[in-house]
Amino acid sequence: NGPVSFSYTISDGSLTDTATVSGTITPVNDVPVIIGTGGTLAYTEGAGAQVIESALTISDVDDVNIESAIVYISNGFIGSEDVLSFINTANITGNFNAGTGVLTLTGTDTLANYESALESITYTNTNTDNPNTGNRTITWMVNDGSANSAAVTSTITITPVNDVPAAADDTIILAEGGSVIIDLAANDVDVDNALALNSIVITGAPVNGSLIVNTDGTVDYTHDGSQTSSDSFTYTIADITGAISNIATVNVTVTPVNNAPTTIGIADVTITEDSPSTSIDLHAAFDDVDNLDSELTYSITGNTSIGLFTTASVNSSSGELLLDYAADMNGAAQISIRATDPSGASVDTLFTVTVTPVNDTPVLAANTGMSASATNGNLITNAELNVNDVDNPDTAIVYTVTALPTSGVLMLDGVPLTINGSFTEDDVVNNRLSYQADATSTTDQFAFIVSDGDGGAITANTFEIIVQFALPSPEPEPETIVPDAPPVITGSPAEGDPESTINVAEVESEDSRDIDGLYVGGSFRSIPQPGLTLEPVQPIALDQPTQNDFGGVVKTVEPSGIYDEVNLVTASTVADIQIKSIKALWVAIDDMRQQIDEDLTEDITQVQVKLGAISGSGVALTAGIVAWVLRSGALMTSLISTIPLWKGYDPLPILAYRDDDEEKDNLTEDKIPTSLEELKKIKELREKMKKYNQVDDMFSGSEIKG
Repeated sequence: NGPVSFSYTISDGSLTDTATVSGTITPVNDVPVIIGTGGTLAYTEGAGAQVIESALTISDVDDVNIESAIVYISNGFIGSEDVLSFINTANITGNFNAGTGVLTLTGTDTLANYESALESITYTNTNTDNPNTGNRTITWMVNDGSANSAAVTSTITITPVNDVPAAADDTIILAEGGSVIIDLAANDVDVDNALALNSIVITGAPVNGSLIVNTDGTVDYTHDGSQTSSDSFTYTIADITGAISNIATVNVTVTPVNNAPTTIGIADVTITEDSPSTSIDLHAAFDDVDNLDSELTYSITGNTSIGLFTTASVNSSSGELLLDYAADMNGAAQISIRATDPSGASVDTLFTVTVTPVNDTPVLAANTGMSASATNGNLITNAELNVNDVDNPDTAIVYTVTALPTSGVLMLDGVPLTINGSFTEDDVVNNRLSYQADATSTTDQFAFIVSDGDGGAITANTFEIIVQFALPSPEPEPETIVPDAPPVITGSPAEGDPESTINVAEVESEDSRDIDGLYVGGSFRSIPQPGLTLEPVQPIALDQPTQNDFGGVVKTVEPSGIYDEVNLVTASTVADIQIKSIKALWVAIDDMRQQIDEDLTEDITQVQVKLGAISGSGVALTAGIVAWVLRSGALMTSLISTIPLWKGYDPLPILAYRDDDEEKDNLTEDKIPTSLEELKKIKELREKMKKYNQVDDMFSGSEIKG
């Protein structure tokens, strides 16, 4: 279109003439053209969205753009099934009218972009079960802004397919352990074919029940009663063409019914006597299908031998049966255990506990030692020596002597026992065992072992014996006081020691003096040697023997000091003694005698030992005389005479006081002072003292007791 012109020439054969023609062409719109339609889309039921035309061409001789397009189902449209779809682009927007079946595209874009847009349009039949199988005609048109193109068409054919049956889930309710018939096919459908009722297949079996599949589309379900909550199974069904349905689930709700607990029993227990406790897990022995282990209550309902146990108890929370065995017990017991559920249902089980006996080791119940008389035979009593054995008689308990007494004699029924000799517990109980001292030693012992004859034994033990001597009083010696004699006392209290400066007693004399300590010293002689030499005891002369007293050799033992704590330490190289009790005093002095005896070659016939008190001023006061007469090495007589009683205090632990209401002196261990503090307390007794006199007969004719 637009202005146009052309020239032409005319000739008559000899002459020519040229002319020009000019004009204007008025433009008119040319419609766009769609090429490539007319094809057929073969659509299969359930195929989803499918492209209708994939090779379209749009042309327009007088325009490069398209303004809009219309695509619609012009024939066979089923509004409930047919859908045309388009995905919008940057410039083109689509809108489908489900009521009319028209898809409209709007927006200016190039010819090429509209070609792509039309090629992306899809068809979907939403009826996937049983669609209308008639053909659909699709009409296409584009518009260049002035006019639509000529309409072109495409065809869609619908091919149906066989649909599988739709199996629906089911729910049933029944009592625990009950049965029910379930019509599975009643709610299963097939849109295009009939169901085959005999085609039910169980794809998942029930856990707590059983099934029987019938040919009429039903099944028989039986619950096994094993739990009280639920069960389930799954199945499929087919149509008459053989198409198989989806998997459907049948849920079973079980109405609970209480079940009594059950038991697998408790294994019998065999254990040896005196074994540790036995623990039994009752949770393992009992079960309850509808209760937890922790919900059961356990109890002991029977025990045929209660004395076999110290305790037999049940802990229901932990499910533990605990058996604690009684010591030294054996035998058998039948025990019944009951498990009860919260609803009261219960079950019992019975088992046997057998405790086999073992030999019990004998027990040394008493080994106190004994205090024996030096002159008489001494029975060893059951209170002093005793063995207990819970499973053997006294006659089976055998003592074997592994070491004999060193001084005395151990006798059974008056017959001396030898090394490895034996006696029984029955001998001790019936006073057949005795000890005879030899009057030469204050201590003795024997060693023994014990056997019960069944393998039980007691290892080596020692039976201690203390021999006590009854010592008659010698004739009293006059007491000599030597004033101002310097004391010689080993281990005297240090200067400034508080206890060394405290007045512990007042001596009954005109010039009453403080007593700072006590000493032991003395002299001894032997007869065979002619002549006489004298070594007086220093610093105190206690009626020392003179050359005219006797013939023979005189030896001396240096004084020893006894201080605040009643500790005696000798200054002699012959004996080293410490005293803390009356008994120890006599033993110590006797030890000194024995050591002197061992040191000398002479035959000793008499020993004198002086005891005295020493004051801080150096004045010595005689406390008494202890005399031993040694004949053939045996201690025959002894003891203290002329012992002054100090006012309110006992300067030696062997001194006692006279009570106001008693004529006889009391000498008991609990009255022995063991410290200066205790000596002070005794001063409270001074009001009880009637007078201060000599206690000449304090030990006459009696044994000295520790």
